[in-house]
Amino acid sequence: MDYKSVSLFILFLHNLLFAGLLVWHGRKNNLRSNYWLASFLFLAALYIVPFVLGYAGWYAVEWKRNILFYFPFQQLFLLPPVLYMYTKSLLEPKFTFKKIDLVYFIPAILYSFYTFIVWITDQVILGEYYFYDDGKDMDFDPWYQFAGFIYLLFFAALCIKAYLRYRNNTFQIYSYADAILYIWLPRFIIALILLLLIRLCFFITNPEWANFGQKYWYYVSFSILTYYISINGYIHAVKLVPISWRNLKLAASEREDKPEYADQSNEGDLDLALKDSLVRLMEEEQFFSKPDLTLYDLANELDVHSRSISQTINMGFDMNFNDYVNMHRTKEVMKRMQTEDLGVKSILGIAYDCGFNSKSTFNRAFKKYSNMTPSKYLASIRKK
Repeated sequence: MDYKSVSLFILFLHNLLFAGLLVWHGRKNNLRSNYWLASFLFLAALYIVPFVLGYAGWYAVEWKRNILFYFPFQQLFLLPPVLYMYTKSLLEPKFTFKKIDLVYFIPAILYSFYTFIVWITDQVILGEYYFYDDGKDMDFDPWYQFAGFIYLLFFAALCIKAYLRYRNNTFQIYSYADAILYIWLPRFIIALILLLLIRLCFFITNPEWANFGQKYWYYVSFSILTYYISINGYIHAVKLVPISWRNLKLAASEREDKPEYADQSNEGDLDLALKDSLVRLMEEEQFFSKPDLTLYDLANELDVHSRSISQTINMGFDMNFNDYVNMHRTKEVMKRMQTEDLGVKSILGIAYDCGFNSKSTFNRAFKKYSNMTPSKYLASIRKK
């Protein structure tokens, strides 16, 4: 068997393996996002099948060639919306597939119907090649490949847009935003866009791109990308089970039936009374010390609508909720670093007592507020 076929076959099996693991883990923990990612990996595995089998010589044997010709392995109109559904189901805890979402799948449905008509015409009605009289696989027709390229690029942009919206909302609602940002998601989408741009360069600069043998390195690159997606997707699926994910679901299901703050005169004005209440809650009662603090917790404590809290923090302190809470946590850490015996408790231990739930989040927040690392700040204290 050709080395090209073997290398792609290994990556093909890897995708199938992780698709199965994601389905198993999704059923066990009721994670719908796992099913969408598993579907994406399964379609990605099918995507490279013509080259796994083609480099093994299947196109040279008629009955094998008929399988490659008539089975729609390369679902270029199905991969993009499945990727988008995975992104939405991951970022929206209350996401459910709606009828309106079927619009995204219309091109895939039409292409499947088209391939069925081709098979009926050639194999049942005529009994000879009509659509395939040139001996070339129609999945590689330039119009289909280019349309699939544009469709995937479009949905990759939608995924990035959805992530940016999610990121902004997360920093406005959760004090532990860093733990639920899914940093890997935009990275692999950007990697996918770069791969598409590389493919576009091949289309433009390589006149032999249409030849079957010239595509090996592109499909290896695509398989490596899906290898990265499968591993990181599964790792992060496992991480969704801890308390931060359950809290995220609870916060997303909060009822927004509380009134706007009573003293608020105009929606666009800063509510000074609410601002004073927030300051008291943070500075006197140290509400920031709750590691899983959310905007809804503050709203419930002050008996106001969460939108009023968000607006007051944005206008009154010129920062989002996440930065506001972590600022108070950092100030308290700095205060305790000056007064507590650090031989008894470490800096990180103090940070955890003040509400931080990870070392990385603490370090970023501390440097953002004080313009120095915790260790440098400690050194500056000891010099005095």
